[in-house]
Amino acid sequence: MSDSDTDSNCLKNGKSLLLKRFYTLQEYFPLSNLLTDVNLFYSSILFYDKDLFTECVDFYNDYYGYTNNRLSVENAIAYAKLSNYLTADLWKSLLPMDEKKLEWFYKNNPFYLLGNLYRQMHGIFHNYAEQILSKKFRNMLDFGGGAGGMVIHLARRGMDCSFFDTSDLQSKWVTHISNKLGLGIKVFTSESDIPNDFHFIFANDILEHVLRPQQLIETIKSHCSADGCYFISYTPLNGPDDLHPYHFRISSKSGTFETSVEENIQSFARDLNGFRNLVKPDNSFKK
Repeated sequence: MSDSDTDSNCLKNGKSLLLKRFYTLQEYFPLSNLLTDVNLFYSSILFYDKDLFTECVDFYNDYYGYTNNRLSVENAIAYAKLSNYLTADLWKSLLPMDEKKLEWFYKNNPFYLLGNLYRQMHGIFHNYAEQILSKKFRNMLDFGGGAGGMVIHLARRGMDCSFFDTSDLQSKWVTHISNKLGLGIKVFTSESDIPNDFHFIFANDILEHVLRPQQLIETIKSHCSADGCYFISYTPLNGPDDLHPYHFRISSKSGTFETSVEENIQSFARDLNGFRNLVKPDNSFKK
């Protein structure tokens, strides 16, 4: 089957794929070189947008009321590089033991914005964006879009983009930059407000963050148009480690992929004194 046949069938039948990161767009988009050394090198390149990052730092300072002691761009870059550690420390301090506390954690975590925007300037996201643009989708939704790096890039190129994330700070940032640059990005702060007519939905590395990933998959599917497609990925080595205690284990043998906060914390506690390999020799996840 040719690449064009694959694309045609995907759009015609509403076929959608659940994909693991780094085993990703090769299966849906015709990226013959996705895993080549050249492309991996390209993906490691930082396409640093100084103006965008500076605007984000100014927004961050204003949001948190820094006037006389504003965070500098130089310090913000260091902050961004440490965001995984800061997020991990917040999770370890709070240990959100139920869904309500977990929801609060993602809604109010202040450390995601700068770290996510910096991360979304790496080449792999630009590579994703170019492939998405090449398909000429009518519109797209970035579901769990973080700091909005993907929709900002695509909207600047003329694509009809929408954005959803549970983080208040990141949603307000995307609204701010869309208004300032006239990008027309539609920002949704509630999943129930998202329409069901998207030709393409991008949901990158989000399944390992939720208690019921299978339910999330069905939710994302429900927002696709009849001829739409979606891309969902998750980090293959998911599961709590010292830097990502908020990642939930996804069992490849579980029909629902479900776990609990308590199980995740217990699992994290077992791994706290040394990150063990979370994958068995047969590539299934350890329980």
